[in-house]
Amino acid sequence: MASWPLFSCRSRLPPWPRASSPASRSYTVVVTPAGLEALIRQLVPDNGVAASLVAKVESIASAPNAQAKAGKLGAFDNEVDAQAGKAISPANAALLKQFAAAL
Repeated sequence: MASWPLFSCRSRLPPWPRASSPASRSYTVVVTPAGLEALIRQLVPDNGVAASLVAKVESIASAPNAQAKAGKLGAFDNEVDAQAGKAISPANAALLKQFAAAL
């Protein structure tokens, strides 16, 4: 298993390709708060917006229950949506929302 700050990844391949069974890969991605925070700092050039999003990630990670987590995730998504096309490219905004939902 290879690990990166944002996620961990496991790949399963047969020992050698066989004509009767094509090689396949399966991945398990686990998003971590620290990894998402690092990604935000790389993808969001505006330090103020990045700091605000990082604070929201920290609050999502420390939410005491599912309802609180959902509310904090909604606040994160709202800010990302507001900054999409401005401080965050639309593609990066979609990526950040997808990873935040996996926390």
